Amino acid sequence: MSIRQFLIRGDEIGLFEFPPREKPFYLRITKETLLESLLRYESISKVGKHHKASFEQIKEAMKTYKISMRDIQSEINKRKALKTYEELVRELGHHPSTTEIKIRHHYLLFRIKKIWGSIYEFRKAYGFPGSKIGSPVKNI
Repeated sequence: MSIRQFLIRGDEIGLFEFPPREKPFYLRITKETLLESLLRYESISKVGKHHKASFEQIKEAMKTYKISMRDIQSEINKRKALKTYEELVRELGHHPSTTEIKIRHHYLLFRIKKIWGSIYEFRKAYGFPGSKIGSPVKNI
């Protein structure tokens, strides 16, 4: 009996697996790497192409690591809003007022309010200065 025949027979009676099967995808990727990939590629199918894994394998890994696509999409939306806001700051040379945001990027204000509840909470979350409201009043 050759070694190969011995290995095949051992597999048939359940002593071991031959040939050894590939590890499940979730054992080949860390939670952090999966999160980074989902945030970078923004879709399960693109992550699968990048890591050479099937849609089902990615979903299984997400389930194992308790990662929901809703949480990923929420983080993607936050990052997009922040990026757009920072681009607007560079364009204007200062932190914009609510009116400036409405005029230049009305959808940004909608996204900020939807995610953070208000422009104030958005600015507070990232440590941005608030805009000056109204005209200053002097105490006489």
